[in-house]
Amino acid sequence: MYVKNISQKADKSTLTLIHNNTEKVFYIPFNDKASTENCLHVICTLISLNIPSQKIQNGLDELQPIAMRMELKEAKGNSLLINDAYSSDLDSIKIALDFLQQQSGNAKKVVILSDLDQTGMKNSVLFPKLIALLETHEVEHVIGIGEAFFDSKHLFSNCSCYKNTDQFIENISLFNLNNSAILLKGARRFKFEKIAKILEQKNHETLLEVNLNAISENFHFYKGLLKKETKVMVMVKAFSYGNGSYEIAHHLEYHNADYLAVAYIDEGVALRKKGITTRIMVLNVKGSQFNELINNCLEPEIYSFKQLKTLQVELKKLNLKNYPIHLKVDTGMRRLGFESHEIKTLISLISKQQEIQIASVFSHLASSENSLDKSFTSRQIDQFTSICNDIEAQTNNPILKHILNSSGIINYPEAQFDMVRLGIGLYGIGDEKLQNCSSLKSTISQIKDVPAGESIGYNRSYFTDKATRIAIIAIGYADGLNRALSNKKDAYIFVGKKLILLETYVWTCVW
Repeated sequence: MYVKNISQKADKSTLTLIHNNTEKVFYIPFNDKASTENCLHVICTLISLNIPSQKIQNGLDELQPIAMRMELKEAKGNSLLINDAYSSDLDSIKIALDFLQQQSGNAKKVVILSDLDQTGMKNSVLFPKLIALLETHEVEHVIGIGEAFFDSKHLFSNCSCYKNTDQFIENISLFNLNNSAILLKGARRFKFEKIAKILEQKNHETLLEVNLNAISENFHFYKGLLKKETKVMVMVKAFSYGNGSYEIAHHLEYHNADYLAVAYIDEGVALRKKGITTRIMVLNVKGSQFNELINNCLEPEIYSFKQLKTLQVELKKLNLKNYPIHLKVDTGMRRLGFESHEIKTLISLISKQQEIQIASVFSHLASSENSLDKSFTSRQIDQFTSICNDIEAQTNNPILKHILNSSGIINYPEAQFDMVRLGIGLYGIGDEKLQNCSSLKSTISQIKDVPAGESIGYNRSYFTDKATRIAIIAIGYADGLNRALSNKKDAYIFVGKKLILLETYVWTCVW
């Protein structure tokens, strides 16, 4: 018996197996690798036991896809909720606690934990190991749920124990869980989804799911293209391109990103308040913001003489020396940055003062993803190299040099210098080997049957040419759906079928 083919579409897979020279085809409601492999094990076992194929398929049709991974959500009271309420053993608890520590920042760490059903250990052996794990991860309060926890509560310090989930829910108002990072970790029989529903900040029908595992895979994909010593600066501006702000930053800090970069100072300040300690470059800083920048240990991009002088004055007031800056030079993008003819004057000014120290020099490639512009990109790289050589020749401190963006890392690896800047590529855009990291999901609010010749939506802009079934979905341009895509201007994939977007509203759209 062997697998001939696996075909995946939307949320389904078709599995083709060969058994005794006979082809057998099965359909499963999954397309992820783990679920597909699990189903293959079951199918092969049942075939070996001579279970009829139709009976196997009937059983497969009853399977329901469920979330079997950690979910990070906003919780009430300015808190975070890590929901991993599907398994409970020491190994998975350690993984979950590592993630809690990674995401918690300055927040109080709280763990809500059920009895551990899958260890095979006696409580006298199990609980000391569990306590050691909790202490290592600096958990400040534990809420234990289950008979074993209740009977062993004397072993724990700062622990509240309840015999079952409902008993805890009845007393949940006794706990101050504000400003906390809460890990919800339990065996399925304890139905911790009840607790999650109470703690979650909002239950929107439309949501953007971000897969941090995919973020990790993409980060390490790019790292694998670099020399071991090359540093990586990751762009987390604009809420990490809409994928979250501090959640992504915490995740990147855990994976040892060398630098983070934001567009505006308020983004950097927010990350510092969330406990991010990684060095942060700010791309756009006004002169009036330098004091706040310095107070939060943020490092400015400097692209003009006016900026440079304003920062120098502020540093003198504070009697600070060797404050790190990042010089932006324009090699062809024609946006912010010093021109080549200004470099000599720039170096002269910097060499005469002690307040500022050059941490890095960088430029931006204008067309690194366009293979037709290779000669232009090569000229940019050559010009940047020449400028850096001039600067290094007149300074005594080591300076990081970086010009490559996401597509540049792939197309011009010879120009990686000391550091690269990873931007939109982290989020799955730019190479077929990258993983998609986000999914925008919504639900159907209502289904209607519309006769032929009826109009739909504002201004009667769409008419049905035949009897048509439409679905009203709880998503609109307030959720980022482009209103310009209305009236058959684009098509989307929905439950495995291509549907036409007819009309978009503030909070709904019609299919």
